Amino acid sequence: GVCEPCTVANCDTCPTSASTCSQCKSGFFKNPDESCKSSCPAKYYANSASRSCVPCTDPNCETCSTSPNICTKCPTERFFLSGQSCVSCLTNCLKCKDASSCLQCDSGYVYDSVSKACTSNCPIGYRANINGVCEQCKVSNCESCSLSATSCTLCKSGYFLNPDGTCKSTCPAKYRADSASRSCQA
Repeated sequence: GVCEPCTVANCDTCPTSASTCSQCKSGFFKNPDESCKSSCPAKYYANSASRSCVPCTDPNCETCSTSPNICTKCPTERFFLSGQSCVSCLTNCLKCKDASSCLQCDSGYVYDSVSKACTSNCPIGYRANINGVCEQCKVSNCESCSLSATSCTLCKSGYFLNPDGTCKSTCPAKYRADSASRSCQA
């Protein structure tokens, strides 16, 4: 047989074929695409001993630079780093820092801090603020405060929105209680 040089750049050993590298030169790592590069792609650990790229043990891990089973970076969405592994955020949660809360829910969802979940609507007596987090209406006996936490738009059943913006069981003089709109009409 005739010895021929390896055709893969930075390859040290290619015993079966010139285009198939079995070991890269020192300082290079055999990548998943069979090339020899000075670094490994995301989700891989650069093993200096074997001069190869080894997949991170955690399939959700983005970076495992010190060891394949020690994750140091998770995807910025749907996961957070807990110890040395990536843990899923709550259902419908896009960004989180732990498994029991959410910093940003998926589009169309709001974060309810009481039930600790991303839901399609805030519970009665709460509104979604500008950050998509449910905040409690500040007006007592208020069912809906869609404009702001301090401005009630609909009182709870049995209460009427008074001219002063409060929810009371009765209306002031010269006003009648309208059950349909739950408000005091002049």
